[in-house]
Amino acid sequence: MASTTYDVTSCDSPRSTTSSSSSQSNSRSHYRHAYYAKNKARALAQVKAYYETHKTQIAQKQKEYNQANRVRKAATNRAYKERNKERILAQRKGYYAKRREAIVAQAKDYYQRNKARVQAQYKKKRSMADVGLDECVRPTTAPAMKMTLAFLLN
Repeated sequence: MASTTYDVTSCDSPRSTTSSSSSQSNSRSHYRHAYYAKNKARALAQVKAYYETHKTQIAQKQKEYNQANRVRKAATNRAYKERNKERILAQRKGYYAKRREAIVAQAKDYYQRNKARVQAQYKKKRSMADVGLDECVRPTTAPAMKMTLAFLLN
């Protein structure tokens, strides 16, 4: 059976040979791969140009699609989480068990970095309470109630 195949190395000229159907399809796929490899930059430039010119339309279509399918996707996600609840919990436990030392180290580091700020806040609260400004900052109902009772007693 005479057929036309393409030389993968040159990628320009067809040559006539006799081959079986499997080698023919193999040869075609080689040619196709070589062609796309050779013209990859041009194809990518075409795709980029298309997306740049149609960016707003593509974004609008994507937004419409997401809004239309939001409920369905949320239901699918909830169903997946419900079905795989035990596996997900086991994964999380394993993650935290494996990373326990790193997590504790991060927490200690955070505490050390913010220790001065936190202590300054506590000192400020204590000094405000000692001066009596705490009641001015946070008015309560107790003083008004005392005043009402004092009025009734007089």
